Amino acid sequence: MADLERIPDPAVNGPLIESLTDWINAGSPLDAPPVSPQGQPIRRVRLWLDGRNRVSREGLAVRGGIARFGQIVRVDVFRRGQNYVLVPINVVDIATRRFPPTLALRARKPRKDWSEVTDTDEFLFSIHRGSLIRITLKNGKALEGFFRWCEPSTLRIVLSDILRPGDQLAASPTHALSVEKFFVDRLGRRFPIVREKRTWRGKIAPWPAKTVSEQNNASLVEA
Repeated sequence: MADLERIPDPAVNGPLIESLTDWINAGSPLDAPPVSPQGQPIRRVRLWLDGRNRVSREGLAVRGGIARFGQIVRVDVFRRGQNYVLVPINVVDIATRRFPPTLALRARKPRKDWSEVTDTDEFLFSIHRGSLIRITLKNGKALEGFFRWCEPSTLRIVLSDILRPGDQLAASPTHALSVEKFFVDRLGRRFPIVREKRTWRGKIAPWPAKTVSEQNNASLVEA
């Protein structure tokens, strides 16, 4: 039952969590597996990894303990040479930092080993929940859908399929051929967003970016 707390995006996956809860309370019968909102048997569930499960425990030092960084509310996409780098922004970052984060994700690496974006990296746009994204992979396959969340440990972006919102599409854009964001108007017409200004708390963020040492003015300390 405690593992249900590690299911990503509980606001969206509420029906899934409810089905699993009922199944566990019924004694976890093998001949009657839990059923997804789409009516399909649930055979496996993706969980956030923590602590001894290969990902080190890290977060914010609070009253002698460690609190999680919390939900990722936005992902900033940069171009570095021929590759893309992702800078996640958590709720706590917006609440405590004067400047936007500059640390880009590295697969299966703790935050202390993430790379820092500099003025040599080109900021493209920010991705929020519901942003329409197209990721074209090197094999030519294109994944298109609405942004749901980002998996920091695998660098994968998870999208909801446009025609089948219950279906998930996932891919790492770091080595993709292209990552595109679209604006959709009220008539359903889409327009590509080539480049945005990076913002922070409703204002244009300073560029070149403030370094990690300059960012260390938050009221909470990372641990």
